[in-house]
Amino acid sequence: MVASTNLTSSAYDKETIFGVTDANPVFTLLPTTGGGIANNISTAISDVIRSDRQTDDLVVVDGDIAGDINFELSYAPYADFMASVLMNAATPRTISLSTVTNNGTVDSTIIENAGIEAVIQTGDVFSLSSATDPTIDGVYTCIATGTNQVTVSPDTEATTNLTDLVVTSTSIQTNGASPIDGYTFRKKVTNNGSNFYWYHRGCAINTMSLKFATGSILSGTFGIIGMTEEVRSTPLTGEGADNPVPSYSILNAVSSIAVIRISGIVGGTATFSTLDLNIDNKIAPAKSIGKLGAGALAAYSLDVNGSTEVYFDNLDLYNKFVAATSFGVTIILTDGDGNSIGIDMPYCKFESLDTPISGKDAFLMQSGSFKALRDPTLDYMIKFSRVDA
Repeated sequence: MVASTNLTSSAYDKETIFGVTDANPVFTLLPTTGGGIANNISTAISDVIRSDRQTDDLVVVDGDIAGDINFELSYAPYADFMASVLMNAATPRTISLSTVTNNGTVDSTIIENAGIEAVIQTGDVFSLSSATDPTIDGVYTCIATGTNQVTVSPDTEATTNLTDLVVTSTSIQTNGASPIDGYTFRKKVTNNGSNFYWYHRGCAINTMSLKFATGSILSGTFGIIGMTEEVRSTPLTGEGADNPVPSYSILNAVSSIAVIRISGIVGGTATFSTLDLNIDNKIAPAKSIGKLGAGALAAYSLDVNGSTEVYFDNLDLYNKFVAATSFGVTIILTDGDGNSIGIDMPYCKFESLDTPISGKDAFLMQSGSFKALRDPTLDYMIKFSRVDA
């Protein structure tokens, strides 16, 4: 009997020692839309010259453990991978503040508390809530700090003096240069009552791509590169029962987009048709004579880039491209359960930006690509904030 993809599952276990599956692993199932890790074997054909025109042999000469995991973006299932792609082992920051004030009669974009600027940093994403005025409840980002105050976006639109704001953020992490996190990935196939297993060890989260487009579910791909493969017809000794897929709500391009903000533009926003974001750690395998596949993995320069299509409104974006002026990009996503993901790139520059005429009866669009660079003040290229509901 041939196998069905519906009887195939993908799962992972984070390794304590890189390249070594834990003694009693418990795999967590993943909600993928396809793709997978494979042992990509390279072969060479014998060049021996024969008078009978036949070929002597085909020999395995190399191999790479690599592949993609395709997904629909949701909050919980891929939290580990989003943390690992940043390569920062430092403990993530959290925010937990109460009795914060917001004087709506003076400036409702400013929240205040003694020493708040030491807790909340530019680019952080967090939730605000108030028992007095719950209409301001939601997710915000910090766009500036001052003595005992921070400026938030969007405007809270408070109309009275509030003194009971609660500010929370579950996890805030920037890119780093820590050692690579290791994972063991497992593919399990059930066919005609029998199970078959592929274990890929020493796997790194090398790349992450996110696609934001109108009229669609938000989707993405994690690019994986690894060390070894083991194929079995029985599970690993000591392997525990699988953790189920964490509960999740799929994000979409309408109700899930809380904020897309470009700093330095009049109004701080732009109207996007598409936005693709890519993170590449440039992890490469080290090959050596006498060993099939990778002997080690190493990460090189971090590359964070994006491409976008924006409805033309004015020359603000084009002028930034021509003058090579930096700008920041902040994206806030909120799922149907109230969990939020913040993505902040504080120092970007356009690589290209054009305004093509696509044809008759069409919107005029600006299409381009940009790079996220190291912010000279904040000292990071990209930051993820996570806010539990």
